[in-house]
Amino acid sequence: MAVALLAIAVFVPFLGRDYLYDWDEAWYGQVAKELLRSGDWITLHWRGHPFFDKPPLGIWAIAASFATFGRSEWTARLPSVVASVACLFLMLWIGWMLFGRIRPALLSACVLGTSLPFVKAGRMAMLDVPVTAAISLAVAAYLAARKDRRWGVVVGIAAGIAWMIKGPLAILAIGLLVVFALWERDLGTWRTPWFPAGFLLGLALCLPWYLAEVQRQGEAFLAAHFGHHILARATTVLDGHRGPWWFYLARIAMLDEPWFLVLVASLPLLWRQRHQAWVRLGVSWTVVVVVPFSIVATKLPWYVVPAYPALALLAAGALDALPIQARRPWLPWALVGGTLAILLGFVATTLNWEERYAPDLRPLAHAADRVPGSGILTLARHIRPAFIYYLDHPEIRVDRKQLVARWPEVRAAVLTDPQWQALAASLPDARVAATTSGQVLVLGQDLRYTRSP
Repeated sequence: MAVALLAIAVFVPFLGRDYLYDWDEAWYGQVAKELLRSGDWITLHWRGHPFFDKPPLGIWAIAASFATFGRSEWTARLPSVVASVACLFLMLWIGWMLFGRIRPALLSACVLGTSLPFVKAGRMAMLDVPVTAAISLAVAAYLAARKDRRWGVVVGIAAGIAWMIKGPLAILAIGLLVVFALWERDLGTWRTPWFPAGFLLGLALCLPWYLAEVQRQGEAFLAAHFGHHILARATTVLDGHRGPWWFYLARIAMLDEPWFLVLVASLPLLWRQRHQAWVRLGVSWTVVVVVPFSIVATKLPWYVVPAYPALALLAAGALDALPIQARRPWLPWALVGGTLAILLGFVATTLNWEERYAPDLRPLAHAADRVPGSGILTLARHIRPAFIYYLDHPEIRVDRKQLVARWPEVRAAVLTDPQWQALAASLPDARVAATTSGQVLVLGQDLRYTRSP
């Protein structure tokens, strides 16, 4: 009951208040929107072109939410919220299996549910918390399999689900379990037919979609999906998202408070407790997630969301094991309560501290929707996903030469400020009708809004 109340408090209020952010929220929302429009559940599309960036399961979930409850901000985020709640209950189960007592198990779920980066990710229409739920399920199933080998089949299924959400992150689930098993000297758990059976089932979850895409798209799919969006992301900096090797350590230290300070203060205790399974699992989980992402070239804050359950496990175990517990058993709960109060303050105001990078483009999209005619001209590579998501008027993708050629016919375009300055002389009778955060709606002098907003 306590975990359910915590989940409701941090994930439900104001879920649909903020607009979908650039890039990923609006990006995935638009792909789901186009899926429902086309009815094609195999090949995903972004702005009418095949979308090979990610496997489809997370997008399918958003599209199913749209189809069931209607398209809105909260329905786009609903799959992440469901996955977040699942993570909290999985942490409760993991904690129970490791500690054998409800108190540290409940603390594990509560620490995770009051970790600001995890809550922020869980309230966004992104794939990081859903894949974290799949990884947590694999961990919980492995711990259960140490007593009942039949749970080994769930490990492989969970890995398959993780792959269908975010591709190679599924390898992290298996990697952390292998490291933990080696540290525990518990390779016997793997010596059961239930694990191979589970991996075959996990493969059966993934293979049909991949075969269908290869049959449809051929080498273009393989080159984009595996080459550009997996290998290139690991070896080169994509879209300017670079950072030093300590990038994620700094993000965790800055945002995951007070739990990061609890971990730092508890390092001597964790060293003394290093023979305990909860320490070994927490360390294995953290290292296997954070270290590879610290090595790869492209860095984004949400890549290490799957590490937060591990950090919560370590912090909760440390709080439960501190000697001060004999005198002040209420202290961890006071810390959870104070952190929750601060977190709810953020939830009640906004968690969108990237607003300067992801402005609200709804007014511009709504203005463009009121323009009469066959559509809106856009330069293909220079438009924000949030504008495309909120635009219901047809988009006509062109290059600069085509834009100038088609201007006399369409007489409506969305450009960036620099593009407008460069092209103004080439667009006869053009005027600025609306502007938002560097994006400009340009109309012909004689064109007036005729459609209702």
